[in-house]
Amino acid sequence: MIFLIAVRYKIVLFIAFIINKLLEELIFLTAFKTDKSKYRADLLAITVCAAEYRYNFDLYCKAYFESVVVCDELLTELIKFEADTQEEILE
Repeated sequence: MIFLIAVRYKIVLFIAFIINKLLEELIFLTAFKTDKSKYRADLLAITVCAAEYRYNFDLYCKAYFESVVVCDELLTELIKFEADTQEEILE
């Protein structure tokens, strides 16, 4: 049982690592700019809480809900960046 928990924890950390790397690559390869350190902990919290919720549907994770609010700002920035990029392409 402990082995399975350890494996699951490593998988969750790996997923959080990949999400952060994708954000870093997006910032590096495009004109999108943001303060990635602002979102790093919140992306990790969402990943961990989502993984736990998968196994425990009664889980109420306050950190998850707080992190979603913060990461909504990131999504808003990304949507605005996408819209601006599409406008530039169409011009």
